[in-house]
Amino acid sequence: MTRFITKCFYFIILGLFSIGISLFTIFFAPKLKFEFGNMAKSEDYINCYDNIVNDYSVVLGNSKALAAIDGKYLSELMHKSVYNLAYSSSNLKHSKIILKSVLSKSIKPNNVFLEVSWFSFNNKRTQLHTASLVPVILSTRRENFVSFKEVLMLFKKGFLNDIINYLNSRDNAINTIYTDRWNGNIQNPNQINKREFYSVFPDGEAKLDEKLFDDLKEIIDLCVQNNIRLVLFTASESNEFKKCQVDRKLILATLQELASSHKTEFYDLSNILSDENGSSILSDSHHVSNERFFTEKFFQKINKVANAALTH
Repeated sequence: MTRFITKCFYFIILGLFSIGISLFTIFFAPKLKFEFGNMAKSEDYINCYDNIVNDYSVVLGNSKALAAIDGKYLSELMHKSVYNLAYSSSNLKHSKIILKSVLSKSIKPNNVFLEVSWFSFNNKRTQLHTASLVPVILSTRRENFVSFKEVLMLFKKGFLNDIINYLNSRDNAINTIYTDRWNGNIQNPNQINKREFYSVFPDGEAKLDEKLFDDLKEIIDLCVQNNIRLVLFTASESNEFKKCQVDRKLILATLQELASSHKTEFYDLSNILSDENGSSILSDSHHVSNERFFTEKFFQKINKVANAALTH
């Protein structure tokens, strides 16, 4: 009985905490700015939300997209603005909320480039980073983009889960919640910290979370409804990293099938591993260090397809 009362008290406190955070979000957070440290490219967020341009593109995803795509260089290649709004370790729900926010602008993007991979549907490897979404939500141009109920749900699912996951894992030798803090430090792409890998993927399988899969489908639907070209792509991954992925073929086949059924482009560019001199472009097993080279290869792929479509 005492244990039950303690648990009830615990969840009441967390609930009140969530409501407090939600009220803070609505009434005080407009003073917040896009300052994400090495979790995202703050300058791209500032430019995307503050600038009014007629033709622009956005990049979404987690740290793989953050490391792989150089927004400024891709802007030069495409002759139009490109903003990299990827956020480290973020999940597809996170990307969906950012996309909905961008769509609230008076001028919508022409292209959305979303990085997806083997672990995109894993709810431990990717997360909903609620705190970082505060300035995103409050920078939308439509007052009704997010209702109070949705804000409350967002923080309930985000902050409460963060706290619960922390409490559940505080006694573990390895925290099973994985967070990339991308800083570009060069490591050995041929080496994998298997202890860390199997703490997140005990059986080597990323599996497919249905809710995250539904988020991807909603992203596709949003792009179709707004006549936006959506390009799904998988950035570079070392062969050693791929070998550990037991259900890799199944996940990528599912992605390909989903893209095909919605007439959406999907490109597996994970085999782009070295530059023209044969030097590795990876900094570790799944982050690109030579983003300029990968960005150029990415542009060549999407530009070739776009030009081919124009000739038919």
